[in-house]
Amino acid sequence: MNVGSKIKKIRQLRGWTQELLAINVNLSTDRIKHYETGARVPKPAQLEAFASALGVPTEFLKDHDIDTCRDVEHVLLELESTFGLEIEEKDGKFTIDFADSELHSFLHLWAKAKSGSNTDSESKKKYELWKADYPYTHTKETEKKIKEIQRKNKEAESKK
Repeated sequence: MNVGSKIKKIRQLRGWTQELLAINVNLSTDRIKHYETGARVPKPAQLEAFASALGVPTEFLKDHDIDTCRDVEHVLLELESTFGLEIEEKDGKFTIDFADSELHSFLHLWAKAKSGSNTDSESKKKYELWKADYPYTHTKETEKKIKEIQRKNKEAESKK
């Protein structure tokens, strides 16, 4: 998916019009249309402005140039070399995992977020937003858990 398609996707998931996005990034609506159709590609500073306005990491909007199966194959081989990607075949199905604990934890979070995402359009939308917001989503969830623990600790302290 190219940069413009990603901008359009997140804009629509957020329920924004092109006009609203244009206001938030200080551009004309025509310029937004050009970016979304791929007629123009945002420069790095503009890409950061889009990411900030849409509330997603800049990395999500970048074009990673993975357009063919061959591209995917080479990315997987590079992931094996760089991050210890492990692959296993069992009963004709393949599973992947990482020796790297951070990536292993990410796979766990991803599987959790994806579970149930095929049940209805609202859960699909929630999952798409999770993907776009990552790692912000994970950070928000962690902060929420910390606040809950702190709240429980305060309650426990006040009961003493």
